[in-house]
This record gives sequence, structure tokens and C-alpha cells, in this order.
Amino acid sequence: MARALENAGVVLATSCEQGVCGTCLTRVLDGVPDHRDLYLTPEEQAANDQFTPCCSRSKTRLLVLDL
Repeated sequence: MARALENAGVVLATSCEQGVCGTCLTRVLDGVPDHRDLYLTPEEQAANDQFTPCCSRSKTRLLVLDL
């Protein structure tokens, strides 16, 4: 997802691009992320209010982010 955002002209800070550092942690406003990171705890992932776009995706058709 990070590459898609960058291709759309969105500036996104990234570092590891593997979901371990949290540099790209982004707030989710609507939709359900598909967490593929190792940064967030299972409890934080279950809240679905933030995710790491460097490696994660969306489970829903629309994922609204606080950019």
C-alpha cells in the first residue's frame, strides 16, 4: 500500500518497509486493515484504528486513512 500511496503523490515516511519499525504507522478512519506487520500488538491490531501501510493491505473495498 505504501507504494500505491507514493505513486498517488502522498508523502509517506518509511524506513524498514517490513512492518517492524513503526515509522509509517498511520491512523485508520474507516475500513478494516489487513495487518501484516510485526510492530503492533495483537490487541492494537484488533482495534483496527491504525496500521503500517508499508506492508499491510485492506480487507475492505475502501480504507480511509488520516494522511
